[in-house]
Amino acid sequence: MPWVNGSNRYRDYGTLKYLLRSIEKYASWVHKVFILTDNQKPQWFKESSKVVIIDHKDFIDGKYLTTFNSNAIELNIGKIKKLSEYFVLFNDDCLLNNYVEKEDFFKDGVPVDAAIFSPIFPESDFDRIRINNVIIINKYFKKRQVQRKKFFKIFSFKYGTKILNNILMAPYSRFSGFYDFHLPIAYTKSEFLEVTKFEKSKIDETISHKFREDSDLSHWLIRYWRLMSGDFETQKLPFGKLFYLFQTDEWEKEILKGKLKSLCINDGENIMDIASYQERLIRVLDRKFPTKGMNEE
Repeated sequence: MPWVNGSNRYRDYGTLKYLLRSIEKYASWVHKVFILTDNQKPQWFKESSKVVIIDHKDFIDGKYLTTFNSNAIELNIGKIKKLSEYFVLFNDDCLLNNYVEKEDFFKDGVPVDAAIFSPIFPESDFDRIRINNVIIINKYFKKRQVQRKKFFKIFSFKYGTKILNNILMAPYSRFSGFYDFHLPIAYTKSEFLEVTKFEKSKIDETISHKFREDSDLSHWLIRYWRLMSGDFETQKLPFGKLFYLFQTDEWEKEILKGKLKSLCINDGENIMDIASYQERLIRVLDRKFPTKGMNEE
């Protein structure tokens, strides 16, 4: 499975430092940041009361370690003892691009999110994992019933043009997929515990995989479950945008002059001369966030 477990899934191109700087600048209200690692930390990093390292062994059953499977790691997040009930999940290729408030992520005790239907057109092994999540959703939820009971959360004008997705998909009786934003995602620990009660064996199977496998589930399942349960407040779109590393002009413009609140600069498959892309990204991020963070030596 080269696409699922290729080098682009593991290599570091230096964005974690700027993710922390972006949180420090644009979300000073954040109480604590946990960095999940396997007994590792960057050379430049120094721990503080606000940003701490959490080792895999602190929240993943030892029989499943060592793991290189991000799905396994993320499905265990709800077991982190010191983690708040309300938290925001960042991958290290995400960052904040503008000021955010607590209400951008949570309102009235539930996450802020957007329930957008989007059919999956499989083109890689990674899409198998997305399909696995949707199979579980179809097992427990009836699409027509969800559309009827959660009408104003499914067909919300806050979604802008993406409401068209839901209108066009409305006639179909089964869920065919969901729009994954690849941006910081608000979660509650209770959501992870709730879904695990229903699908513990399949989640445990994923957690047992040292590397990503075609049969995996992912944390997106937790989000889909929430959307279909209606336990969220609708989000005004766009909140952010996904870029690929090779889209240099696009992400540089948005980082330096844009207004979107969050971004993801995602690695890609078969990118040649990765070093040149990395160097350009670091130069741009240094312009955006020139001040050394409190967690840098």
